[in-house]
Amino acid sequence: MKTLIMMFGIIVLASSSCKTKKSWDQCTVKPSPIDTNTVYLVIDSMAKYKNGFPDLMSYISSNFVYPKQQEYLQTKTTLKFIVNRQGKIINLSILKKPETEYTLFDKEMLRVFSTMPPWNPGKQKGEVVNQQLIFPIQLELK
Repeated sequence: MKTLIMMFGIIVLASSSCKTKKSWDQCTVKPSPIDTNTVYLVIDSMAKYKNGFPDLMSYISSNFVYPKQQEYLQTKTTLKFIVNRQGKIINLSILKKPETEYTLFDKEMLRVFSTMPPWNPGKQKGEVVNQQLIFPIQLELK
């Protein structure tokens, strides 16, 4: 009985969108268009740094300079940013931390990410879109 009710509901929805059509053959369901201004969290093809994670780690290790004035040893932070449709990192911040509480380590990591070359932007249904990423980083100091 439940199956019949669900099937009926689907048919009613489909028929209501095709009221002006003369036959079912003329009714097509068009996918929702992708809003290229929306910032997506989960998408079909995630944004990624040029050639992937190993290149990203290489870039960070080559450009990050541990702040000598850092009050305590800090080796991890979590970044939040958007990779826009052009692959540029925008709206860069530290996750769940007000800017007034950023440490020198946090600020240096923000500097490194803000100077990065463009990423390969993410795609949703084949369209290039803006994507928000949460990026935890933990460094091993030698």
